[in-house]
Amino acid sequence: MPAKKVIQPKNVDPDLESCMRKTNMNEPTISLDNEDFRTYQRFVICSFTMLKAKINNVIDVVEVMSKKLDGIKCTDNIPDANQEADNPELEVMNLFPICHVKMLQRVEKELTNNAMKQKLMTALLKIGGSDYKNTTTRLMERLFSNYVAEKFSWVGSKGKRIFSTLHLCRVILDVVGKASTTNLVTEDMIAKVIKDWLRHAKERLSREKPPLSLHTDAEENSAREPDAEVELNVPGVAEGTDYSN
Repeated sequence: MPAKKVIQPKNVDPDLESCMRKTNMNEPTISLDNEDFRTYQRFVICSFTMLKAKINNVIDVVEVMSKKLDGIKCTDNIPDANQEADNPELEVMNLFPICHVKMLQRVEKELTNNAMKQKLMTALLKIGGSDYKNTTTRLMERLFSNYVAEKFSWVGSKGKRIFSTLHLCRVILDVVGKASTTNLVTEDMIAKVIKDWLRHAKERLSREKPPLSLHTDAEENSAREPDAEVELNVPGVAEGTDYSN
């Protein structure tokens, strides 16, 4: 029986043909007729397509897991009851910086408790600064991530959330006022620094590595998946008290 003649098929995908030339450069030539080659070509293309789809799926899964892990770090950034028990003010600061609005809402609820507010103010007074502008900026940077700050403006302009009505805003105004060494610093002066810091949050966020836009939208994740309510247990603050009124 005569040997099968090697046939060079026409209309072969250029990328596939190049790949085959590189792969078979030092390999024995495989003789295939047109039908066999077309079958082999379809098999290879189908295999590569399936492989690409699986790789994309793995990438999607990794991104989702990364977002969930970042969400856990933000949501569960709660001090351990046995950690630093001798310094409750420091434990309060473990709640910050706030990295999504859901966590901010929980902190706001806790700040209706005067004991919690006083512990936070005591801790923030230790941050200090060279003047009222520097102190205000340092407090904002310590309390809020740029991801959250970008969602706020002082009076809620351009569809953003209102910052001036937050309990944390009141805390900042009080702390900077107490930390100031002069009585000439007014709340309007402090507010101007806060407004400017909020205004540039989007710009700062765009420079972050990795950007928080790739981190977590914990609000969206929590909307899709049930999430256990996080308790902000701080020493010296009564547990189980309803502060919603």
